[in-house]
Amino acid sequence: MKKRDRKAQITVFMILGLLILFAALFVVMLTMNIKKSSLQGEQEKILTQVFKKEALRVYVEDCLKDNMEEGIDLLAKQGRIWNDQPGGSEEFINDVTGISDGKERIYYGISRKLFPKEIFNAFPCKDETNTPMFCGYSYPQMAEFGQLKLRKDAIFQKDLKNFLINRTVWCVENFTKSNISQEAQVVSTNLELTLEETDEGINVLVNYPLKIKLNKEELFHLTKFDFFYPTKFKQVLDVTMFYPLQWDQKFVDFNYDNVSLNADYFEYNSPIDVKENCLFNDAGDYTCKRKTLKDKYTELEIKMQKNNYSGDDIFVFMMPIQNIFPDRSGDFKLQIARQNRPPVLDYVHRENCSNKGYDYLVILGDEKLGEVNINLSAHDADEDKIKEYRFDSAGGLVNDNSLNSLVGDKLFIGKDKLTHNLGLKTISVNVLDEHGLSDWQEVRVLVDKSMKTSFSIDIPYKINKEGKSVDYAIFFKNGKDYLISQEDPFILKLQLPTAQDTIQNAELKYISNTEGENFNLNVYNLDFIKQGKIQVIAPNFNKEKFDDYKIDEQRNYFNVVGEGVLSLSYARAYCNEDKKDISEAKIEVKQCIPHFNPEYPYAYPYNKYNFGLDIKGMTNLNDFKGEKEINPFLATHSCCNADWTVKDKTQVCFTNPAMSCGGEGYWLGNLVIKCDAKSGNKCEGQSDFNLLKQNNNNVCGDKKYKDCKNIPLECSEKEAWSLVDDNKKWCYGNHGCENVCESVIVSDANLDFENIKLEYAQFHCGCNNEDVAKAKKCRILSSGYEGKCSATGCT
Repeated sequence: MKKRDRKAQITVFMILGLLILFAALFVVMLTMNIKKSSLQGEQEKILTQVFKKEALRVYVEDCLKDNMEEGIDLLAKQGRIWNDQPGGSEEFINDVTGISDGKERIYYGISRKLFPKEIFNAFPCKDETNTPMFCGYSYPQMAEFGQLKLRKDAIFQKDLKNFLINRTVWCVENFTKSNISQEAQVVSTNLELTLEETDEGINVLVNYPLKIKLNKEELFHLTKFDFFYPTKFKQVLDVTMFYPLQWDQKFVDFNYDNVSLNADYFEYNSPIDVKENCLFNDAGDYTCKRKTLKDKYTELEIKMQKNNYSGDDIFVFMMPIQNIFPDRSGDFKLQIARQNRPPVLDYVHRENCSNKGYDYLVILGDEKLGEVNINLSAHDADEDKIKEYRFDSAGGLVNDNSLNSLVGDKLFIGKDKLTHNLGLKTISVNVLDEHGLSDWQEVRVLVDKSMKTSFSIDIPYKINKEGKSVDYAIFFKNGKDYLISQEDPFILKLQLPTAQDTIQNAELKYISNTEGENFNLNVYNLDFIKQGKIQVIAPNFNKEKFDDYKIDEQRNYFNVVGEGVLSLSYARAYCNEDKKDISEAKIEVKQCIPHFNPEYPYAYPYNKYNFGLDIKGMTNLNDFKGEKEINPFLATHSCCNADWTVKDKTQVCFTNPAMSCGGEGYWLGNLVIKCDAKSGNKCEGQSDFNLLKQNNNNVCGDKKYKDCKNIPLECSEKEAWSLVDDNKKWCYGNHGCENVCESVIVSDANLDFENIKLEYAQFHCGCNNEDVAKAKKCRILSSGYEGKCSATGCT
C-alpha cells in the first residue's frame, strides 16, 4: 500500500475516534442533566408529601379538639353518650336507663336495682341470697341504696374516649378525601387512644398506625397525634356528680341538694365508729360527719336545681362556661338524673331465726315477748316523704276483718288473741313513699307456748297451826317458803310447758347457805313435758309415788340443817339464745317434821298401832283397835318436837297398849320405847317397861297376858302384896304375886296388918319355930283373928 494512503487512513480513524469521544461526552452530559432534572422533581414530590402529612396532623388534632368540646357538651347534657350517637354504647330505654325531660335523654346516675317482682323487697340488699326472706336491713346499717351507674373515671372517660376514637377516624378520612384525593385510601391498624383527666385539663394521646395510598402508591404514613385541652371538667364532675352520687347511694341520710353541697360536712348515722368525727348518740348508734367538697364547689361558682319528673329527679348544675371551655363566654349546663328508689323499711324482727324460718318470736306469758308490738320505721334515700305504713292480711292472728288492712305505723296484738294462734303466722307490712313506691315484708311470726314454770312442795302430813291440824300444803300455801326435813320425802310437783319443735331442758338446783350443800338435780322423765307436768319424790328424786319411798332408805341430799334456795330452771333453745324461766322457793331444812296422826299415834316401827278417837278428835288410848297397815311416814312422828327438832333420849315415843308382864314376869304393865335422838319419824331408842299402878302399887299379871308367869288366879290383876278374897287370902312371894297365903300372916316387926302393902317385906306366911319362939304377931286369914304365934298356931 502507498504511504500517502496510509496517512489518509490514520486521519480517518482519528476523526472517527474524536466523533465517538464527543458523542460519548454528550451522552454522559445528557444523562447527567436528565438525572438532575429527575432528582429535582422527586424532591418537589417529597416536600409536597411532607407538607400534606403535617397538614393532616394539624387538621386531625384541631378536629379532635372541636370534637372534644362536642363530646363534653353531649355528656354534660345527657350524662353519657347513647348508642345511636358516635362512640355510644348504652341504649336509652325510658324509665330504665334514663329519663327524657322533653328535650334531652338524661342518664340515670343512680337507678333502682332490678329484682324479680316476687322478691323486689330484697332492696336494699346487694343480691338475692336471702330469698325469699326479707333482706334484714335496719337503719343505720350500711347498704347500697340503688345501683350507682355513673362511677368516677368510668362512664365519662369511656364514652368520651369512644366518641373521640370515632371522630379521629372521621377526621382522617375527611382530610384525605378533601385534601389529597377522592381516590386516596387510608390503610390503618388498631387505633389506640389514651385519655387522661386532670384538674387542669384533658391529655389525649392517639396511636394510629395508618398509611395514605393513591393508585397503589404510598404517599405517606402517620402514627401519633396528641394534644392537651385545658378544662376544669374533671373538677366539676367530682363536686357535682361523682362524689355526691357515691354518698347518695351509700348513705340514706345524705340529701343530694344544693344545701348539702354548699355545707362543710354532712351528718350520717352509723352502727359503728368509722373514725369520721363520730359521737355516740342516744339511739345507741354513732352520729358521724363527713367533709364535703364545698370549697371547690364554691370556687367553681356552681348552682344546682333539682327538678322532679313523676318521682325521678333531674339535677341541673349551672356554672360559668369558662370552667369547661376557656375560650367561650356564657353559662354551662350539666345534667344527671336519679331514678326514684323505694323507701327502705326497717326489718321487723324480734329474736329472729332464719334456720327456723321466723322473723318475730312470741312466747305467751313472757314479760317482754308475750305480745305482738310492732312499730314500723322507714327511711327514703331520695328525700321523699313517707306517705303511709300499712299492715295487710294479719291472717289468723287477727280475726276482726276491719283490721285486715290496718293503716298506721303500729300494730298491737294482745295475748288474748294469741293464745289460740300457736305456730307460724304471717303479717304483711308495707311502707309507701309520696310517689307510690313501696317496700314490704312478710313478717313470719312464731307464736310459742308459755315458758312459765312453777313448782310446789307437798307432803301428805298434818301440821299444827295455831292449835289446829292443817294440811302441809295449806301450811305453806304462799309457795315461796317451805320447811322440809332431812329425813322425810316430799312430793315435788313441776309445771313445765311444751314448745313448738324446740329443744328444751329442765334443771333443779339447790343452793344452800351451808358450804358443801349445793347440788344439781336432773329432772327425770322429760317425756312428761308433753303433758306439762312432772312429779318426783325428793330427796332422792328417783321416785314417782310417795309410797315408793322407804323409811329406812339411804338419803342422798339435805344432810345439813340450814337454809337455801331450790330453783327450777326451764330452757328452750332458740336461735339467738336460750330462753329461760326460773321458779324459786326458799327452803329451810329442819331435823324432822312434827306430823300428827291421832289414829296412829306412834312412829315406826310401831306405826301400825291404830286407836279410836275421842270427841275432840284426839287419840283415845283406851280404844285400841289393833294393828293396821299404814305408810310409816304417815303415822305420828312421835320423836319430833313441835319446833321441828328431834326429841332427846328421855322422851317416850311408844307405849304398848297391849298388857304384858314385867318385873320378871309378875307385874302387869306396858312396854315403853324412848326416842334415839337421831330421828323424828322413828321410835328406836331405849326399851323400858311402864308398870300398871293401882293405889300407887304394882299390879300382878295374868297368864292371858304376854310374858306373865303362872300367877295364882286369886292374885291375877290384883295389887302385889295385897289381901284378896275379902282379906281371906294374901298374895306374896316374888314381886308379891307368886303365891297365895290362905292360913296365917306373920308380922316380923309387929306391924299392923293394914300396912302389909307398904311394908310387905316385914310379913310372911305361916308361923315357924322362930316366930313361935319370939311370939310374933300373927293374923288368921279365914277369921281375921289376930294373935301371936304359939306351938298350937296363932292364939
